Amino acid sequence: MKERLYNLPKYYDIAFSRNTVSEIKLFHKLFKRHVPFQVKSLLEPAYGICILHLSCAWDHLHPEEKTEWTSKEEDIQIKTTWRVESQDHLKKISHELCTMEINDHGRHLCVENHHELRLCFYEDLKDLIIKSKKCKLEAIYSETLNQIPVNSHIRGELGNLCYVLKAS
Repeated sequence: MKERLYNLPKYYDIAFSRNTVSEIKLFHKLFKRHVPFQVKSLLEPAYGICILHLSCAWDHLHPEEKTEWTSKEEDIQIKTTWRVESQDHLKKISHELCTMEINDHGRHLCVENHHELRLCFYEDLKDLIIKSKKCKLEAIYSETLNQIPVNSHIRGELGNLCYVLKAS
């Protein structure tokens, strides 16, 4: 069953972070700024705060730009490169390429996967928040915790951003 689901990537609209530890630290800092009491566990529900961590559509895509990171454990090293190849603004799809260069105890492999992901526009996100009538956009932060005005022109060139939603 797992293999069948994995081989049907069109079912997925979200992806999990490559660096969960740093993302959790970032979320803790944002909770400290927006929750009037101490948050003990990020997985506990009912704080009235939701943080979305995502990148929006680019205004001027530069396909040569990429994100790279390396993971290493014992004698296994994986260098991952992720880049946006193109974006279809009408169909709201982002065509992305993930390349993994693997050194497994001296055995070298290269794996490439092309992905079609939903392309997020800030205007669509704002519309969904308004239509939900359940929350409001309280703040937007960069991954370095710089606050970005919610009335800014939000685009992919800004990188992954954290959108803090608060129950209304």
